[in-house]
Amino acid sequence: MEYGMHCMGCPFSQMESLEMGCAAHGTDADELVRKLNDYLASKEG
Repeated sequence: MEYGMHCMGCPFSQMESLEMGCAAHGTDADELVRKLNDYLASKEG
């Protein structure tokens, strides 16, 4: 949501990869994956 990717109900989200969605929204896919991994790692334990 922080990146403006409110894709949960978007029909394209069923056909696009994360990389394609990031490109469509002007977001760096590697940065997003890093942030997601950091977030998930903080929840482990």
